[in-house]
Amino acid sequence: MAEDYLRERELSWGARATGITLLWCGGLLAAGTGCGDGQPTGPQILAEHQQELDEARARWSGTGIVHYRFRYTRSCECLPEELTSPAIEVRAGAIVRVWDVATGESVPPAEYGRYFTVDGLFGVVQDGIDRRAHRIAVSYHPLLGHPTTLLVDYDSLSVDEEMAFPLIGAVQELN
Repeated sequence: MAEDYLRERELSWGARATGITLLWCGGLLAAGTGCGDGQPTGPQILAEHQQELDEARARWSGTGIVHYRFRYTRSCECLPEELTSPAIEVRAGAIVRVWDVATGESVPPAEYGRYFTVDGLFGVVQDGIDRRAHRIAVSYHPLLGHPTTLLVDYDSLSVDEEMAFPLIGAVQELN
């Protein structure tokens, strides 16, 4: 699963996505979420993130959506074979298809563990909270609850350990 992959190889936002990241952080700053404030996540901030995450998970669970598709952009120093802007189809919590939107080429099922479901993105946030990440910036869809942007910076002194999803597209429910 993607959570295992996360633990094996913490991904980061890299030089090839710097422009996207800066625009994303600028948007978060404009929205007042403090992407670039550099303030550490103390106990109160972590508690607030946990409450927001719990509320978002409840909204997502309340939708009853079990078969869906969505896209995200991940800023990272990813392996060359990893898509940074995949489209993902999920059924009953499991990824059933991943493909490159630009080419339509499908990812082999053996590689699905590199990608995230909505629950997997919630897991990234939870991991950041549990590990007391230096900085967490996340926004959630107001009705469906799924993350719409996400950054977890685990350590202020480390480079290339961040998890960044500057754009998480709308979830499309499928029958």
